[in-house]
Amino acid sequence: MCRWLPLVAAPGALAGCSCCVPRNAAGFGTDDDALTAILCGRSKGQCKRINEEYKKRYGQLLVDQIKAECSGDYLMFLTKMVAPPAEADCDALFGAMDGVGTTDRILSEIIVTASNAELRVIQQRYQEKFDRSLLDHINDEVSGDYRDFLVQCLKCERQEGAAPDEGLADEQVARLVKAAKGWGCNEGEFTDILGKASVQQMDLIEAKFQEQEGKSLANLIEGEMGGSLEWAMLLRLESPLDASCRLLRFAMDGVGTNEDIIARVIGGAEKEDTLKIKERYDEKYSRDLMADFDSGESGTSFQQLCRQSSGWVFR
Repeated sequence: MCRWLPLVAAPGALAGCSCCVPRNAAGFGTDDDALTAILCGRSKGQCKRINEEYKKRYGQLLVDQIKAECSGDYLMFLTKMVAPPAEADCDALFGAMDGVGTTDRILSEIIVTASNAELRVIQQRYQEKFDRSLLDHINDEVSGDYRDFLVQCLKCERQEGAAPDEGLADEQVARLVKAAKGWGCNEGEFTDILGKASVQQMDLIEAKFQEQEGKSLANLIEGEMGGSLEWAMLLRLESPLDASCRLLRFAMDGVGTNEDIIARVIGGAEKEDTLKIKERYDEKYSRDLMADFDSGESGTSFQQLCRQSSGWVFR
């Protein structure tokens, strides 16, 4: 049996943290255990301060040395922990589109689940970092209805501040039902509604759809869409918390484990949010998150990294 207790790093410990890291990351090889111990007990704010203090003392940001010394999912996890959120997201988005083909799943995980404010920061940083707009890059690499949905999300027109409107929800349900009738499907209607509705409005639309049609909106999407567009729209139905849970369930369902998703969700979350994710996951799927995690195929070191970074103590 486990007890879940948030670990709180003592603020005074920050002064010595960054001076410990060079001996662990410089020279031949990297002391992964030491890096994990130093960084994983700290909050996002503390990691940010360590990152900045490291540059003052050693001439480069800690995240840049991590990128030079580490690799794979361990690198992604530490980058999500230490780098500003938009920085890590931009790197992941660029990597998903660089070279031959695209990794649509990563585009959806970041773009579809982000808030308007987060998307604006990501797009600005992407332009600065890669000297091209994220929108142009997506238009060059992605096509069809899936591209249209991503572009709609990037317009940042989600009505986040609007109060839920029952009359509008009735109209939106009618539009969705009409769009799915007959041969084929009018994906443009789904893109317009899902791309603009707030989380609260989306909850209302789903409830009314279930009441009026006798099935869930998710079931309709699964029946009418396919591939990357289906995955993106199903994510869009979720609140940020539920989207994190859906991603984790996907990462650990079936054969193998997608460590990159776990790294992005857990590594990118604040310590206090990881407990919320676990509680919601357990409730949403009637399963135990850590039991699923421990039964997966991730290596021991990666599992330990997730445990320590989440701020949980196991007993």
